[in-house]
Amino acid sequence: MLSIYMTQVQGLMQTLKDEQDETIEDASRLIAQRIVGDGSVFIHGIDQMEAIETYAIQGEQTLNSMESLRQKDHFTNVCELDLVYVFSPFANDEKAREVASFAKKQGAHVIGIASVAPEQGQQFFDECDLTLDLGVKHALVPTENKRIGAPHVPMASIAYDCIYLTVTEMIEEFTG
Repeated sequence: MLSIYMTQVQGLMQTLKDEQDETIEDASRLIAQRIVGDGSVFIHGIDQMEAIETYAIQGEQTLNSMESLRQKDHFTNVCELDLVYVFSPFANDEKAREVASFAKKQGAHVIGIASVAPEQGQQFFDECDLTLDLGVKHALVPTENKRIGAPHVPMASIAYDCIYLTVTEMIEEFTG
């Protein structure tokens, strides 16, 4: 099982690199503009994606001015200078759609990061300025009765790291 899982995750990482490279660059540019400008960067994780919120704010790879949208009053303080970064397991998530819609109504840019399962729709992504598909359509490892091992959080962590590295490079070029 472990071999199947790791092979599938490696495939997802390669697909992320090959198919989302331009989106990562665009997202990084939007974030870097907020960091060097007057705006704020807010992050919000839905369900298990709260782990990415914690990772982005409390981990070693934290971007300046990154704040959790969950913190007191942040929902009411979002404005047109800001960017809201929303992570969700799937692009059809109603809670993620509501967060993105609220941020858009406040004038903020919204980056949506989730997996698109074509048969489920992508209502959350419809509310975003920029979207990144993590590629996790279903759990990766077949068992006798079901599939297990859906790597939503690991893939979101890799996507965050890719954006973090690109933002850091952009800021160094800008300020260097």
